[in-house]
Amino acid sequence: YMASPQIRAQVLRRILMKLPETGRLVIVGHSLGSVIAADLLRRLPVGLDVVGMVTIGSPLANANFDVDKLRETLKEPPTNLAWWVNFWNAPDRVAARRGVSSVFPWMIDFRIDTKKNGIQAHAAAEYLSNEAVAGAIGFALFGSRSTDLERMNKGFDLPLNQTERFSLLALRYAYLIRMRLTGDQLDRYTGALRQVQAAVVEEISR
Repeated sequence: YMASPQIRAQVLRRILMKLPETGRLVIVGHSLGSVIAADLLRRLPVGLDVVGMVTIGSPLANANFDVDKLRETLKEPPTNLAWWVNFWNAPDRVAARRGVSSVFPWMIDFRIDTKKNGIQAHAAAEYLSNEAVAGAIGFALFGSRSTDLERMNKGFDLPLNQTERFSLLALRYAYLIRMRLTGDQLDRYTGALRQVQAAVVEEISR
């Protein structure tokens, strides 16, 4: 991947062919996969939002992995990336025993200790079994782990009587009038209309 532009292009093309043009995406990259993930960021479809990227055991702090001037290209965070957190294990030699925020200062580094040494310190299974890593991936996929309940107002269809239909029709007419107003008159009319609309909707909902 690092030495052959042809292989690199084939890898990126194969990934891009599997991705949709729009939607939300979570990226998790281990080792060389983190380099590919960072390389991929600048090539994603415009309509695809990366809600989170998690890298583990990344060698990106090593200058030998600055593929196609990746460091220069990602000097500023991509607009389609919400956040990026990199986990590194101190005994992991592939991770250069440090994070990658020295290269990309806008992202977040998080040091963990898997209690392993040698090649096991770099193993994806060791990283992914860490609670902090799992928590970051879970947050990207599902949002907050809070168990607090949130009140939701679920909409439902109600049969309307003649008076209620007339009220909604009057609101529609009021909005058509609003489209013809300007300046201070528009501001005062909009404020009054909002109050009337709220009162009408509340009355119908009862």
